[in-house]
Amino acid sequence: MKKMMALSLALMIVAIANLSDSSFATAPVILSGIESFSYDEDINIWAVGKPGVVSDGFINTEENPITSKEDAIALAKNEVKTNFIYNAIAVYYDDANEMWMVLFFTMNMLGGGQSVYLNRAGATTLIVFGE
Repeated sequence: MKKMMALSLALMIVAIANLSDSSFATAPVILSGIESFSYDEDINIWAVGKPGVVSDGFINTEENPITSKEDAIALAKNEVKTNFIYNAIAVYYDDANEMWMVLFFTMNMLGGGQSVYLNRAGATTLIVFGE
């Protein structure tokens, strides 16, 4: 009897966990347009060595030119932590430095985002967590 109750409890916990994960199974909202930003300003704010700033060990190291917002998102997704939950994506571009920034975040939640910076060749140059 105790084994049956324990098994039932375990199955209920698994079912509830799967139910809560399914709320994030829908595709994230991709904000329209491409906003501008300054890579130089961001580099000054997010100095290498600060907590949450990653400057090496990237997946996107081969040349894979970015020609569209969709290209930038696809490449940036390679760098997103597997356990990171987000429901929105915003894309930014710096004309002067030919740099892309893709921000993954949860709408209506302050902080906790993840920004992936990519050059026009498609290589990741910086990741910032917890903005």
